[in-house]
Amino acid sequence: MWLTMASVFRLISRQGTRLFPITPMQIVGIVLCLVSMVEGGVPAAPRNLTLVLPLLSREVKIRWLPGNPRDNLTDYVIVNRAEGSDTKTVSRIDPEYNSFTLKDLKEETAYLVYVKAAIGNVRSLSSATLEFTTPRTEGLHRTFTTSGADLVIVVMVMALWLAALSLFIRTWKKKMSSTGAPVTSSGGHMRMRSRYRKPWMWSQKYRPGRARAYPTT
Repeated sequence: MWLTMASVFRLISRQGTRLFPITPMQIVGIVLCLVSMVEGGVPAAPRNLTLVLPLLSREVKIRWLPGNPRDNLTDYVIVNRAEGSDTKTVSRIDPEYNSFTLKDLKEETAYLVYVKAAIGNVRSLSSATLEFTTPRTEGLHRTFTTSGADLVIVVMVMALWLAALSLFIRTWKKKMSSTGAPVTSSGGHMRMRSRYRKPWMWSQKYRPGRARAYPTT
């Protein structure tokens, strides 16, 4: 790099008076600008962009390596889009991370993704484009999307179920109250005689030659 810049400097110094009027101070300024652009301007592109397994149907994790670890990056820019679509999804993350999870993907869809390094508004060249296809989830692990209409249906079903349960409880209480003890003319409840033997009668044993005597209830 420095050898190339030195040759450019010599060429400008030799041919400067012929091509255009230029002073040595202007040449030094041009060289300093070139040096600043090379050293702290455009960052190196990320490399080794790969997928992190396992590959899911709704999200995919990618990983990469920095192009130049000495670059003072401000962020990474991740761009992905479905194959055949012009809509791009752009995400920015801190330069201290070298992995990212792409979310809200569609099943059985091919995607293209690449990463750029950035220093402020200056971006590097794109990394190698990574192509992948999301799988299809089957069985109990299949992912379902919930819309507003689905939530309304669930709420209506729960409301009907609670209304039916409340009606059943009220009907059961009325039935139980209607089958209670009869009320006398004075307003008190009549005492019903039990037709079953009382517990203290269970211990009495029948003795031969002796009639059974039970107290009246």
